[in-house]
Amino acid sequence: MRIGLIGHNSVEYIQKWLQIWNNNDSAVLLNPDMPFSVVSSILNESNVEKLLIEDTLLTRSDNLSSFEIIPYQIKHQMPCTLPESVRELYEPRYDESEAVVIYSSGTTGRCKGVSLSHRAISNNADSIIDYMASSDRDVFYLNKKLTHSSTLVGELLVALKSGSGILLSPLAVPPRVAFRNIIDHNVSILCCNPSLLKMYSDEAERTGSFPESVRTVYTSGDMISAKEIERARTVFKCPVFNVYGQTECGPRITAQTHDYCHGNSVGKPIKNVEIRIEDNNEIIVKTNALFSGYTNREIPVEEWHRTGDTGYLDENGELHITGRTDNMIIVDSHNIYPEAVEQLIIENTEVKDCVVFKENDKLVCSYKADNELGTDIIKTMRTKLLPYEVPRSFRRVNEIPMNKNGKKIRNNCQGEQR
Repeated sequence: MRIGLIGHNSVEYIQKWLQIWNNNDSAVLLNPDMPFSVVSSILNESNVEKLLIEDTLLTRSDNLSSFEIIPYQIKHQMPCTLPESVRELYEPRYDESEAVVIYSSGTTGRCKGVSLSHRAISNNADSIIDYMASSDRDVFYLNKKLTHSSTLVGELLVALKSGSGILLSPLAVPPRVAFRNIIDHNVSILCCNPSLLKMYSDEAERTGSFPESVRTVYTSGDMISAKEIERARTVFKCPVFNVYGQTECGPRITAQTHDYCHGNSVGKPIKNVEIRIEDNNEIIVKTNALFSGYTNREIPVEEWHRTGDTGYLDENGELHITGRTDNMIIVDSHNIYPEAVEQLIIENTEVKDCVVFKENDKLVCSYKADNELGTDIIKTMRTKLLPYEVPRSFRRVNEIPMNKNGKKIRNNCQGEQR
């Protein structure tokens, strides 16, 4: 049976998920920030009849009257570590039955219900433990939603399987508060998206310190520049590794390690994963953690999964992501991958972040920086980019539009101009 589960990160949320896991049911994980009209359509699409819901969300549940609603209360105040009584609920499983359905907007904005078996996510967690070398001496800090496969599998499940501690905290806290939580609970493994990484780097630069208990930082979820990775390594004074994945692949595909961390590569394939680069530069993946299918799409699951991401392998065999096939821009019959252009602009100028898009058949760049860029940027870009990849105009903005997953919103990418 598929059972809907909606709520904020909490001890009780994890407890409910583990009970579903142990009862041979499947958890359809729903982001509590979704409009409840969307939640209702997802529940119908997934053939869910029963919904476990955090009681604070009940006032928004008018659209859910056709489902059996079972509210639960949050009793543990955060920040707190996951109690041993909840940890003990975890039972290892590698069978082919469905464990979770994760709804991911991906990069296209279209909601995808990704079905993952116990076999898939357990195999992927084992491969993550292999490169992380996590143990019962470690503590993970869950600072992203558990509705994300990277948090659910790459942190929670990894911690449960390796006996590591788990710190739960409210998500929207200032970096100084996050640092205090990390210090107070002796966090040793910190996973974050590029937006969080930048915030933590800013705080570490401002104060001149970073929690000494953290032995490794991992960043994933979107492309990040080599400049930002190197800044984090410098101010954190600990390894900062870029990793890459996709929900359909369990989710983790590649990871940087001490031996493979050139620039902003995403490292090499993790254990039990193979990758190939197609003629159109698309990355395809073979893994023992492959998903079982989509709840809302009749697309066959093949041995080699097409990621829709483009990239290349460098001389060290490390994978570099250059963009998305569905983000490709065509200008004057030329194919342009905006992510690759953005990375080069960030690497070679004082730009902190930017987004490249097409407007009136011309390539335009909105950028965030402390000062206006001078005319010499065009000369610099001409030495780094192909002529048709150089934006025709640059606009300074206050912020680059992002979605709730920290990814750039490309269908509304001009930002708030200064």
